[in-house]
Amino acid sequence: MTRLDRYLGRAILAPFGAALAILFFLLVSVQLLQINEVIFGSAAAPSDVARVGLFFVPHFAMLALPLALLFAIIIGLGRLGEEGELTALFAAGVGPTRLYRVPVALALLLGAASLCASLWLEPWCMRGVRRQLNNVIERNIASGLAPGVFSRELPRVTLFAREVDRPGSWRGVLLDDEREGVPLLAFAKRGSVEVGGDENVTVRLESGELHRLEPEAYSVAHFDRATLQVGLRDQLYAKNRFYDSFSARTVGELRALARQARGEGDVTTWAQASVAADARMLVALTCLAFALCAVPLARLGGAGAYLGAAAVVALHYIAGRTGEALAVTHAVPPTLAASFPFLCTFAVAGLLSIRRRRRDRSL
Repeated sequence: MTRLDRYLGRAILAPFGAALAILFFLLVSVQLLQINEVIFGSAAAPSDVARVGLFFVPHFAMLALPLALLFAIIIGLGRLGEEGELTALFAAGVGPTRLYRVPVALALLLGAASLCASLWLEPWCMRGVRRQLNNVIERNIASGLAPGVFSRELPRVTLFAREVDRPGSWRGVLLDDEREGVPLLAFAKRGSVEVGGDENVTVRLESGELHRLEPEAYSVAHFDRATLQVGLRDQLYAKNRFYDSFSARTVGELRALARQARGEGDVTTWAQASVAADARMLVALTCLAFALCAVPLARLGGAGAYLGAAAVVALHYIAGRTGEALAVTHAVPPTLAASFPFLCTFAVAGLLSIRRRRRDRSL
């Protein structure tokens, strides 16, 4: 590495660290606000928020890395241009293409890190997010019963308690279970609920009686202890947006899901899973595409460089959505659909570089 490379590297790395920290903080904060009803529920603890935030690190780092690199190159090289240092370099015989060396090297390094995180670390962490949110939702449901209020948090089960000793422990309990079609009504002196961590909650009743109305009989049974297990799969699916997220699946699992969906005739799931699997393999190209766009944009200087960067980012992610939509309609194969954002961004980078080179020749 030459002295010029080190100098350019320092000019880019300083704003890169600041941009990465800001973008990562914003992305995680917005995501936590979107799931605030779950993560800030009655049974959630600060440790739950911390765990979810840590599990989000690989997922949002992959989004923040290319954006931070894009803006860091524009800030770093733009500052050198404003201070006349680039002009001095060109006057000393350094060609404009020499400016690409450090940004491309950084992009390849960050791209390799993104690929490793995408293939192994992100799925593992997103499964951790799913487990943690499921656990919080289960505890929120278990502790959500207030005295004197009919609770319908459990699917097709109504609970009422005269008194609540502590979250999950009640006195004077009424339970109405309508899951099997034939209503089951239970009265008990005491009750409690336990979270199993397996998408179920267990309701335990003590010293009570069961009433069951059947087509030809009405039966009553007394009990010292009774246990009722309620599945929460539908509740978790509705409240946990990461319950069945593609980001929690490995590439192999996504391809298996695509094959299964195609066999069942589910075209939408087949296309989405196939595009997600192919995009996971191409994620390393995002940093490179943004770096190639950033170098000519940085030389524009001023507001034009940042507006151009915003347009590149918008184009990249709109192209990704468009490719997925075209794959669903069988207009293009999934591999081509997954390549859409990269092809568009590389095309823009090429146009910007050609335009910049023509301007340099005309000077």
